[in-house]
Amino acid sequence: MAIYEKMKKIVHITSVHSAFDSRILYRECRWLAGKGYEVFLIAPSSFSYKKVDDVHILGVRKYGARSKRFLTWLHILIKVCGLKPDLVHFHDPELLVIVPLLKMLNRNKIKIIYDVHEYFIESIKDKIWIPQGLKKITAFFVSFCESFFGRWVDAQIFVVSGQLPYYSDWNTLKIIVHNYPDPDEFKMDVEETETDKVHAKFTLVHIGSLYERRGIMTMLKALRLLTEQGYDDVCFILGGVFESKLFRHRVDTFINCNYLQSNVKIAGWIDYPVINKYFAHADAVWIALYPLSQYLQQNISTKQLEAMAASLPVVCSDLPSLTRFIDKASCGISVPAEDPAAHADAIKFLYHNRDKAREMGLRGRQLIMEKFNWQHEAELLSNFYAALLK
Repeated sequence: MAIYEKMKKIVHITSVHSAFDSRILYRECRWLAGKGYEVFLIAPSSFSYKKVDDVHILGVRKYGARSKRFLTWLHILIKVCGLKPDLVHFHDPELLVIVPLLKMLNRNKIKIIYDVHEYFIESIKDKIWIPQGLKKITAFFVSFCESFFGRWVDAQIFVVSGQLPYYSDWNTLKIIVHNYPDPDEFKMDVEETETDKVHAKFTLVHIGSLYERRGIMTMLKALRLLTEQGYDDVCFILGGVFESKLFRHRVDTFINCNYLQSNVKIAGWIDYPVINKYFAHADAVWIALYPLSQYLQQNISTKQLEAMAASLPVVCSDLPSLTRFIDKASCGISVPAEDPAAHADAIKFLYHNRDKAREMGLRGRQLIMEKFNWQHEAELLSNFYAALLK
């Protein structure tokens, strides 16, 4: 890699993601800091400053009401301008609105990267807070605004090639940096402690955003079927943040009404460095995405690949974005997305065939080691930065 005479200052910004997001902090920022850049991350947080592996994290307040979201953007803008960076790398479409100001206030001397994490326009059609009759027109309006503000963007990073057609008319440098895991982060050598006794059961783990469209209710219904059939020693750990208080109430009500309190553990947000501990004491990872427009596109489930890196079999919905990895290595079982009985049957197979389940897990890790790992993607990212900053 190139050696720079002067350390370049890089600022990553997000108004939506956690300061400890796996892609932003632990993959991109940490890797870039290791390559000799001075890296800052500005993100919503309760703290004002922390340093993680040479990455300087600056916290900003996150306002709960959507009508006050612009205040978070303003705080981010002020902090970025105070740092006087060479490059700003942002991770949320909503931050496009401050890009023209960043260019103007920094006399057009900075480069700006838009990291497109998902199918943004498609995801609007699945937002629960947008009335059904307004979703298409909202998607059209947002697409227009995204293109308008995008004229001040210098470069874009995508997670899959399927995103490229949505931005074919943007005059930007483009690269695909897949969100593959680092196998070294998922070595199964965690020692058991007293707090891990829950893991003595047959343990299933789901970590991610706890939204209804991610199949939370389907998994709970499958768990109810399992307990009704005598599989009382199956434990299901849910890690993540609920999409709303209303949905959290639905989940709690279902658990209580079906006497699943001893089978379900709601762990809340799980920091990336701690995920390995949960995986190390799990028997399988469970993913039950619904066949919605954004999930039917070409996609990568980070938690699926992290599970494979941790040598765990995966039970998942039969969506193409999930089954392509399952089929490559026979490292799990895919079933109809919204069929609780099929999910329950898949878990029973793993329950009764522990040796085969372990073999699935080992094949999954081997595939990650050989082909789908972060090291290769990180080199692409480094080269992209070097070319942009010349």
